[in-house]
Amino acid sequence: MHERHDWFRSNLDNLTALWRALGAGSVPMASGARLSLSRSWPHRLWYDVDRDDTGEERLRLTAVAAAAPRELTLPRWRRAPAAGPEPEFVAAGFELAFRQTVMGARLDQLRRDAIVVPALDQADGAADVESWCDVAARSFGYTIDPAAVARLVGRDDASLLLARRDGVAVGTGLLFVTGDVAGLHMVGVPPEARRGGVAGAIMLRLCDEAARRGLSRVTLQASAMGEGLYQKLGFAAHGHIDNLRRVAS
Repeated sequence: MHERHDWFRSNLDNLTALWRALGAGSVPMASGARLSLSRSWPHRLWYDVDRDDTGEERLRLTAVAAAAPRELTLPRWRRAPAAGPEPEFVAAGFELAFRQTVMGARLDQLRRDAIVVPALDQADGAADVESWCDVAARSFGYTIDPAAVARLVGRDDASLLLARRDGVAVGTGLLFVTGDVAGLHMVGVPPEARRGGVAGAIMLRLCDEAARRGLSRVTLQASAMGEGLYQKLGFAAHGHIDNLRRVAS
């Protein structure tokens, strides 16, 4: 049967809705385009999906980034591969910092038996946001603002997971819901706890939570390191996000 669902769009709508829940706000634009800016972590500046496709709007984007008080990451939504950043970004000193793969799966088609997972104690990360942020920061190698994450506590559309093994925190996960889509975010494991199946266990726990909520689809944005695991579970690629940052001077 032909799958009519727009996985690319629903994935990125979920991601950008999460960024707004973390504290991003709109930047007034004379053109009427919707431009959003993170007030703190995750430090993103973006147009809505499929909007940032003209040279004039790219110039506006780089101008807002140049005026920001902190360094920003500019995500570029790619349904199809691109050779590299557009000339407006190159001229403004931006380059590709990292690429993510836009992926999705139906919950009823997950290949749960494709991976072996350890038994973990899993707790509500909302009860200890500081610990959740510390473990996630060590997993991903960047600082995470607990005040931004705390905005998710108490929301019906968000759930924080902090995984423990023998009483030690060994991983994080975040579920964020938009419509019938469960976005899986911040699935992270610190270096000392990797290669033991922890990430897979966290993934399945988040998918179980999505199923309990009656959702049918799960989406995520995969790094090169995590993409193999997600493919084993049955996730398919539907595009990319090219994340641009200013070249260090």
